[in-house]
Amino acid sequence: MPIFGDYETVGEPVAVANESGHVTTVWRASKSGAAKPVGEFAVKVYAPRRKTTPGNSGEPLDRDRGLEFLEGVKQLKKAQTEGARSLAPIHAFGISEEGAWYATDFFQRGSLAAWINRRVNVDSAALRQIVACLVGGCLDLKRSRGNSHGNLKTSNIFLVGPTRPLRKTPLALTDAHPAAPMKLAALGGEDRHTADELLHQVMEAQDLRAIGEIILQLVEGRLVSNAYDYNYPVPRSAVWNLLGKDGERWRALCNQLLDPQLSLEETNLETLAKQFPAGGGGGKLLLVVAVFVVVGLAGAGVYGFKQSSERRNAAQFEQDMQAAKDFFDRTNLISAWDKIGNALNKRPGDSGALARKAEIEKRNDAEAGHAVTAASELFGGKRYQDALSRLDWAASNLRLSEALASSAKDLRSRIEIEKEYDAAMEAGQRQIESRDYSGALAQAQLALDKKPNDQNAIELKTRAQNGLSNQMAAQKKSAYETAMKLGQEKLNGGDFSGAMTQADVALANMLGDARATKLKKDAKDQQEAAQAAAAQAAQKKSAYEAAMKLGQEKLNGGDFSGAMAQADVALANMPGDAQATKLKKDAKDQQAAAQAAAAQKKSAYETAMKLGQEKLNGGDFSGAMTQADAALANMLGDDRATKLKKDAKDQQK
Repeated sequence: MPIFGDYETVGEPVAVANESGHVTTVWRASKSGAAKPVGEFAVKVYAPRRKTTPGNSGEPLDRDRGLEFLEGVKQLKKAQTEGARSLAPIHAFGISEEGAWYATDFFQRGSLAAWINRRVNVDSAALRQIVACLVGGCLDLKRSRGNSHGNLKTSNIFLVGPTRPLRKTPLALTDAHPAAPMKLAALGGEDRHTADELLHQVMEAQDLRAIGEIILQLVEGRLVSNAYDYNYPVPRSAVWNLLGKDGERWRALCNQLLDPQLSLEETNLETLAKQFPAGGGGGKLLLVVAVFVVVGLAGAGVYGFKQSSERRNAAQFEQDMQAAKDFFDRTNLISAWDKIGNALNKRPGDSGALARKAEIEKRNDAEAGHAVTAASELFGGKRYQDALSRLDWAASNLRLSEALASSAKDLRSRIEIEKEYDAAMEAGQRQIESRDYSGALAQAQLALDKKPNDQNAIELKTRAQNGLSNQMAAQKKSAYETAMKLGQEKLNGGDFSGAMTQADVALANMLGDARATKLKKDAKDQQEAAQAAAAQAAQKKSAYEAAMKLGQEKLNGGDFSGAMAQADVALANMPGDAQATKLKKDAKDQQAAAQAAAAQKKSAYETAMKLGQEKLNGGDFSGAMTQADAALANMLGDDRATKLKKDAKDQQK
């Protein structure tokens, strides 16, 4: 395996490219003592083709090209040491038998070209990130060495870091064009200054165009190799619509950067950097209208630049003529006009270009008139979308005269009005049929906004209003009946407040209705009667409870008559009450029991008194005192029994 400095290649080459005999080879490599794993470095080798001109057969390679390649590498490394971003790191470089080489990181995710080949859709955020990285890298190079990249293409742009969304992926640029080619270095004085200035403009112009082509490739998901791989200006298509509201702005920016007459004074890397600041964020996509002239890369000396410019002008003239024909054949006459204009700018009096211009002008006028007439006929047949499509095609592909442009604008306005009017009327009719009268009324008003005083729209509005009125009346009647039914049910169930609420609902839907008024009055009257009855019942309950409490107290105190009297009061306030009835019975029973006990004691008292008197009379004084005690036991403190006991005691003494 080849070795380049401290870097040893691993396996077979990753990529080999041959451009006109100049061979580029990329290897994976490892470095002795490196902290990174094996294969995490890449070595790119550039081998210019062998010289075949007389007098130089002894030199195997074009050494100047190899040195220029390394000069670009050195300038890239210098920019990195000055803090540049979005540039591939340069670990080492040199010249070997295989050619000029440099070592950098191996980017696992590959180049932007490989990513585009996978046809992954991009969004606006991803485009902003990519443009910000490209502009930032080019500007860093420009600040470091005076010129931007100059060799910007998708195969020289690599995705950095682990797999993640493109909008968060940093980029690394490689293989910048050397800022001062070897042949220019031989110039001096004013020639060198002129050449440097021209090279500065050419490289920045090429980078701006390259950014435009990269935007195109990302959006369309395909690689392009030259300007013949796409149409300019880039037309509208479905892929740009995938970017949503930003789609047209991105397409306009793409066309602006691809414009061969772009002006570096108005649009340059600095103006783009303001729109796409570093970090991939950026504000809204701004569109800057600009024109600048693309100048070809210089050869050797001022004379060489002029010769190169003339050759490029001649080639560009032929390209413009062919492009004008291609656009003419596709009836894209605006683009054909622009291309023939470019050709005439290079060769103002060229007969072929003038003939093509006349042919374009003649066909343009015929197509323009036909397009507006056809759109008018389609409009008359109510084929509004077809008519608008025809006008859109004319606007994109033709140059309309002032009169035709005015007619087209007026026709478009009429089509839009008629289209919206018809849509509103159709929607209104459908809503009438489905009894959506509110929706129909809104659609009728939309139609009238487009065509004030239109009788059909007025009739639709009247029908909608009548339908809405009838619908509302029916809804009110239904709500009235529902409220009346519910109110009567609440009245019957004694929910007088609920009945009055429902009566109010019924009256809200049918003002002054007699039935609803009576329902509310009945509910109010019955509520008042119920409230009065409740108050009376509460009063009786209070009197009942007071009588029961006092009656119980009297019963407990032996006042049986008083207890029975209070029981009668309680029964008067709550007839048949079980507790009051029981209180009265208990008082009566206890009174009868007390009376019987009293009669029994009186009989025992009389018997004891009689017997005691007899014993006293017979001289049995102890027996007389015993009988006196028996009498006192049945009638405490009785005077007769006390006297009997005293007499017996005295006589005994």
